[in-house]
Amino acid sequence: AVAVNTTSPLPELNGFKCKFGDQVVTAMRQDKNTISCISPSAMIKCESEHSVDVSVSLNGLQYSSSSSAAKFTYHPEYFINGLFPTSGSFGGITVLKISGEHFTGIAGKQPECYFRSNKDDSYVLIAPAQVLSAVEIRCEVPKWDIDSGGKYATVTVGSNEIVHPNSGRLRFTFH
Repeated sequence: AVAVNTTSPLPELNGFKCKFGDQVVTAMRQDKNTISCISPSAMIKCESEHSVDVSVSLNGLQYSSSSSAAKFTYHPEYFINGLFPTSGSFGGITVLKISGEHFTGIAGKQPECYFRSNKDDSYVLIAPAQVLSAVEIRCEVPKWDIDSGGKYATVTVGSNEIVHPNSGRLRFTFH
């Protein structure tokens, strides 16, 4: 969601709108100085990073000028397609190289590696990750409780506890 703050109070009306490029979405009044809107999901399916102007309207007809418009950047959805190594010590000393595509979109947003037990879905460990390039992320495999988590974990990558549903899931084996 995008929050737009104003210096003067907003009227208590309905009809607030946000425009992302040429796509219009409904905005919600959050408090006397803030409206929020969600970027149009149709534009998220993109092959490369691109920015659009964001403008607001209090009446759905007149929008803020393009010279005062903020920018909103769309990033292509990232996904993982490889792990190296595919196994490591449950003691947690393995550095994991994760390959995939479009990782630059999560570079500045606290990227993380998630290790979810194949034995017990509730056993999940999170490790900070470092985006090295658009196609490579590294993280250190956390210490793993083999009794609680079992021998196998599903590895995913996310940012701020958000994992794209199509980001990929690969198996890591503990020994």
